[in-house]
Amino acid sequence: LSVQLRTKASDDPRLLRTRHNLAIVRNVLGDIPGSQAMFEDVLEIRERDLEPGDPELLRTRHALSIVLRQAGEYDRALEQLEEIRSLRQTAVDAGTAPANDRILMSARIGEAHVGSLTGDNERALAIAESVRESLSGLPRAHVDVLQIDAILSHVRRATGDLAGSRRLDEERLAIYEEILPADHPDRLRTRQGLAGTLAALREWEPLLDQLEALAEELDLRVKGCVILSPREARERATRIGERISPLISLSGLAVREGPAELSERARRVERATYELVETLRSVAAGGVSLAAAGEIDPALDGLREEAEELRRKVSALVDDRASRAEISRAVEQRDGIERRLRERLHAAGLVAPEVRLGALAAALPPRSAAVGYRRYARLSRAESTG
Repeated sequence: LSVQLRTKASDDPRLLRTRHNLAIVRNVLGDIPGSQAMFEDVLEIRERDLEPGDPELLRTRHALSIVLRQAGEYDRALEQLEEIRSLRQTAVDAGTAPANDRILMSARIGEAHVGSLTGDNERALAIAESVRESLSGLPRAHVDVLQIDAILSHVRRATGDLAGSRRLDEERLAIYEEILPADHPDRLRTRQGLAGTLAALREWEPLLDQLEALAEELDLRVKGCVILSPREARERATRIGERISPLISLSGLAVREGPAELSERARRVERATYELVETLRSVAAGGVSLAAAGEIDPALDGLREEAEELRRKVSALVDDRASRAEISRAVEQRDGIERRLRERLHAAGLVAPEVRLGALAAALPPRSAAVGYRRYARLSRAESTG
């Protein structure tokens, strides 16, 4: 980008594509305001230079609508999506775009998503069901089908159709378990939504199945924090904490209201959740100083770069819908490098301490998630001081 800024005009198509892609990267890294500002700049230039229905302009509109949804600016997001739909539907009607136009489909999925986020469930359901019907000829694992089913599941859960929501989540989760790494956000979100539905249905045994799997997958996310710098570790810890919070609530519910024959299993899940919280707190507080790590063991810098490159490779393969074998090989390579890096960090004394539940805490199952967490924190401190 810096080279193109020096050598190309501000409206050069190649520069605009680079800025568009950089806005996507900023969004992935969590810089929502920076991503939004860059998309708005690109959109302003493309609106000036391109025809209203130009695909490049519409793609920027759609990307901006995603960021606006993340920022809670739903009205502005809907304006962008309605503009895309109107222009693209005209092109479809005129025969200049295919009937199953991907840009049009993405806009309609976005409109359904905004409806689900704002509580306009009737409109969201109508759009989502229409889109789902038009996608009926695509494979079940197609990204558009998975996206619209996620929206349908959310809306059906919100409108009381718990059985319909459960069916959709179970189908999506089965696909994600085959094609995505265990700690992938889409897989975590789907399992978390399914767990919420099972709790509402009071299906205690299937609920505990999902909570145990969710705790294991979140544990992988937490462990990934220890190979980051302190700032990066804190940022990731915040995002993971948002996933752990419902796990605390649901495991506490299973302890309080579940059947007696499952009570011990529910308590084990709850205790595992508290361990996750404590480990996450220690990571957020300290993380790993990679500058110090590099001074102690120069090989750590190379391992970290290799691990980051493999993470990007796995994400790219998933986004490109590569074969399962290819994704599995990349995941194995990534996990192997991360294991080696954690071993070197541990040997250098740089890994954030793991917190384990002591016998005293295990003997005192909590009555609720909030009380249990406070009790666990006190017991852990007592245990660490002897």
